[in-house]
Amino acid sequence: MRRKSIAFPTPRSPRRSRSSPSSRAALRKTMSDRGVVQLLAEVGTEAVGSASDELDVLTRQRFALCRGIVQGNKALLGGQ
Repeated sequence: MRRKSIAFPTPRSPRRSRSSPSSRAALRKTMSDRGVVQLLAEVGTEAVGSASDELDVLTRQRFALCRGIVQGNKALLGGQ
């Protein structure tokens, strides 16, 4: 009996977003609305615009901050 081969997709980078200028403008307008800004502030965040490399830097900084907090408090790791 002949076996069928299984093909797996090759890994690749995610496609860059190709949003239209009008949708980016609408998002920018929404994120600068005072009501939206206030709601975000109430949950402890803020609306900021950034390029993907800026987001990458911010994400790495936040992970480093959280890593320090968790490693400094072993109870958060459940005794591991």
